[in-house]
Amino acid sequence: METYTWSTAYVDLLKEIDILEMRLRDLKTDLIGAERAYQKNLVKLTASYSGMPGGSGTNIQAMDYAELLQNEILMIEATLERKNETKHEMEKAMGEMQSLERRVAFMRDVERKTTAQIAEQLNYSHGWIMKVSAKVKRLKAS
Repeated sequence: METYTWSTAYVDLLKEIDILEMRLRDLKTDLIGAERAYQKNLVKLTASYSGMPGGSGTNIQAMDYAELLQNEILMIEATLERKNETKHEMEKAMGEMQSLERRVAFMRDVERKTTAQIAEQLNYSHGWIMKVSAKVKRLKAS
């Protein structure tokens, strides 16, 4: 069993942000469709008790569905804002770490600096930073 560390927490947070951003794009696309359907007055959508389109439930107008989508979009945007604030706080804390390995990992994986840039900034030889970087696990699964 793998130990849950600060780097694992950071990577998990990045994945959560990515998933929320994907969901937000999807909802915004659905909202455009619902608003077009309302404007054309062509379609009645069927929603289940969860508010999501489905085969059973009660008929609701496209604009009612658009309102449900807008509410979910607002909730996800608020969640994304909190998650991004946490991300920035974590990055600030990681940037203040004292161990060379952690600083190299942060600068390489979060700040996206090359080993040459890291060596120059930290005042180490490029060869030494390359060795340290090779030993340190990557923070992001790319």
